[in-house]
Amino acid sequence: MTSGIAPRWRSVFGPVLFAVLLGAVVGLVVLGVGGRVAMRAIALANNTPPAFSIGGTVTVVFLGVVSGAGGGLLYALLHRVVPRRRLVRSALFGVALVLLTLRGLRPIQPLSLEWFMPLALAYGAIVDVAYTMWSRRRVVGERSVAEGSVPRYSGRA
Repeated sequence: MTSGIAPRWRSVFGPVLFAVLLGAVVGLVVLGVGGRVAMRAIALANNTPPAFSIGGTVTVVFLGVVSGAGGGLLYALLHRVVPRRRLVRSALFGVALVLLTLRGLRPIQPLSLEWFMPLALAYGAIVDVAYTMWSRRRVVGERSVAEGSVPRYSGRA
């Protein structure tokens, strides 16, 4: 009886879980570490004396992970609402990321835009490409299993 529930659960929550994990990992690297590097570059450009704290760095990286996970969730939602028109989905995701980045950059200054907007757009491009590749591979795999063209593991080497 439960065999029908597991595939339905996977088909609904699998893509969301993958998107959140993908967003978190990409957010860790691009938004977290990249954001910390951008903050340091902005401080150097403003002739701010060097200051570094483990707590501050961990906070920035953690916020990158959380923001990335949220962005992944947003992308999964967009993929569900606009499944076939990738250009439209990518444009909507890009616009959302730009607006969210502008919201986070208070006050908005040219130097902040120069450093943080490319990070947000790079994050979006990586999530878009990786999720789309995963989604296509997943659909092809499901078709192959349904058609019986995927060889089953027999247990012999």
